[in-house]
Amino acid sequence: MATTMSTEHAIQQQILVAIGSRPGVLAWRQNVGRAPSSWRSVPEYIAAWIKQSMGIVASRIYVANGRLVQYGTPGMADIMIVVNGRLIAVEVKAKKGRQSQAQKRWQEALEAAGGRYVLARSVADVMEAMAWTL
Repeated sequence: MATTMSTEHAIQQQILVAIGSRPGVLAWRQNVGRAPSSWRSVPEYIAAWIKQSMGIVASRIYVANGRLVQYGTPGMADIMIVVNGRLIAVEVKAKKGRQSQAQKRWQEALEAAGGRYVLARSVADVMEAMAWTL
């Protein structure tokens, strides 16, 4: 790779690429957050006023319509990996990144249940954890 990627998103991508094609490995990015359950289009006469007054260039304007839906569990790790029936949860942090209190609690719960938790700043950190499952 020509450039060094150091953002959490870039490190996540590097990890998923490095392990995603290995036989017998199941890995996925685990998103956590909230989003509206549905969206609806704003009537055109209101959308025209919003576009003009706010200087928005868009063909349609949508607003949230419905309740907020929680997905994932607060503190859950960024990447989940299953190798030989064992779960490895990977929390990716950039060089100076720190775990939140919710992430620390989730780590404790996972480890108490027998899972492996990795605070990863590189692909090498994850590869080392995967060796534990072989």
